[in-house]
Amino acid sequence: LDWEKRLENAPEGTTTFVSLDGTDFRILEPTEFDPKWFSHKFSGPGVRYEIGICIATGNIVWAHGGYPCGEWPDLRLARDAFIDHLEIDEKALADKGYRDNNYFENPNGDPLKKKILARHETANKRHATALFTESFEPQNYKEALESEHLNQLTTEFLNATKEDLWLSVREIKYGVDYDEVFAPVPHQEPVKAAFAE
Repeated sequence: LDWEKRLENAPEGTTTFVSLDGTDFRILEPTEFDPKWFSHKFSGPGVRYEIGICIATGNIVWAHGGYPCGEWPDLRLARDAFIDHLEIDEKALADKGYRDNNYFENPNGDPLKKKILARHETANKRHATALFTESFEPQNYKEALESEHLNQLTTEFLNATKEDLWLSVREIKYGVDYDEVFAPVPHQEPVKAAFAE
């Protein structure tokens, strides 16, 4: 990410270059229930990041966070690092969760600003998830053994015997009923082929 790219294609005299919004990622509860992890966005435990997107280009130019959702509202997260990177008189476009007129501009009914924030929400769903999850997921057996994924029960290893025939591997997510007719993840049954001579 390159913070200076927020200035690309900016019209002359502009002081607002970035839209900023928080996005929450689901996690397994690290301890017994603790409200500090609670995300109101999906009513469960999560960590919060803030994403900054260049208004002119749509590129992600800022990412910060990984803090418990319940303890880190959007404005507190922005004050932790983001505002220190703004130039004098520079502001960011943000929703009403950012109530600080010194650093943030809210849409206040402006249709163009609302459209920019709607684009930001779409980008959060599409790109921010990939931005953070790809770097934290183990890519092989060794990485999984060395990671905290084992401690959080997000990786499961099976002891295979010589009699086992592995045709395919798939990720199993706890809490998903793969046999349910309306399951959110397609269930694939093994296909048996009979060959006649």
